[in-house]
Amino acid sequence: TASEEKPNTCGVDAKGIISPASFNGDRYVHVWNHDGLIIGVPVRSLHSKLSGKSFETFCTRAGGLCIEVINAGGDKWYMGDFLPECKRISGRDDLVLNTHGPYDPEANGRQERAVMTWTQDCVAAMHLGGAPPGAWSQAAEWADDCRMLMYGWVESRLGAEVAARWRKMWRPFGWKLNFVKDAPIKLAQKYR
Repeated sequence: TASEEKPNTCGVDAKGIISPASFNGDRYVHVWNHDGLIIGVPVRSLHSKLSGKSFETFCTRAGGLCIEVINAGGDKWYMGDFLPECKRISGRDDLVLNTHGPYDPEANGRQERAVMTWTQDCVAAMHLGGAPPGAWSQAAEWADDCRMLMYGWVESRLGAEVAARWRKMWRPFGWKLNFVKDAPIKLAQKYR
């Protein structure tokens, strides 16, 4: 019914094989998406046992997010031990896994956009910092945190004081970052 509260859901998709491997030996990434919050968790393989740890990392980095439903594609690595591992790691027996077929446009479109956003942000962070190709997992973590700051996620979950502290100290590979809310066109007009 309309009065019922919508369950806290997230989507997940995998990207890989990423070449070269990260400095940590990671070759894949689970890209988690919750209401526009996109966090990539690098993993060495897509084995189901690593999925639970990936889910835990996502929830922790998202400020202790309590997820009830995971939406995933019908890929083989989401079958088998994926859900039991996520339940075991999170300690939640009521966790639900919804799998969508390859031709579900809404679910696939949302998650594929998340993967594309994660990839583009990671590449941009590496380019900005002049980082070597193996630094993609570090660049991705930095890009995830910047995205959380830019879209107000940190303020809403952890408070404005924490967000202000993050903004002061956050530097991609040593570069100072200015957080700007104006669109690039407005900035170009302002500084002509």
